[in-house]
Amino acid sequence: MLTPGTAVHLHAAGQAASPTAPWWGVPVVAGCFLIVGAVLGFFFNRLQDKHRADREKLQRWDQNVLDHTSRVVLLAERFISEAHDHERSERTMAEAGIAQMHAGQSVDPPPVPATLARFMDTYEEILSELTSLRLVATTNIRDEAQEVKDEVWQLMMVSTMEDIYAREKLVRGAVKSLEAAVRDHFEIE
Repeated sequence: MLTPGTAVHLHAAGQAASPTAPWWGVPVVAGCFLIVGAVLGFFFNRLQDKHRADREKLQRWDQNVLDHTSRVVLLAERFISEAHDHERSERTMAEAGIAQMHAGQSVDPPPVPATLARFMDTYEEILSELTSLRLVATTNIRDEAQEVKDEVWQLMMVSTMEDIYAREKLVRGAVKSLEAAVRDHFEIE
């Protein structure tokens, strides 16, 4: 049987004694875990913030692409309509001038039709939207936007109804290609 005296004697001899941790061991281990946890938390929070910022940035640019493309599509349709209006206006003024000449009346130079001003304003709006779109869009969308710009320019240069109808189809085709490029960008089927 062990008595208090024999327990001290065994402990001094190195027998039956249980090892004990130093008094500072537990706080050091806890402190290390605290520091490692804080460092890991800091890095994971930074990584999460970076991903969130990238997502928000992408959404902002995507919204710009969508807004500018929608505006280009609407302006292209308006431009086509105004091309027809302008051609009808010019044809009407030309027919009136010819009728005056046949009647033996003096022919004054025709006034600049209001349709021309609307036609030119719409052209400038389309150019502005296409320029903005090309600044924020991907390469594929920029290429299609340039094609729309070229076709709109060609439509503006024609003067006969037959040429307008032919160019109208090309403008609409270029706009559809732009729409398809934007749909591909957004992965919309």
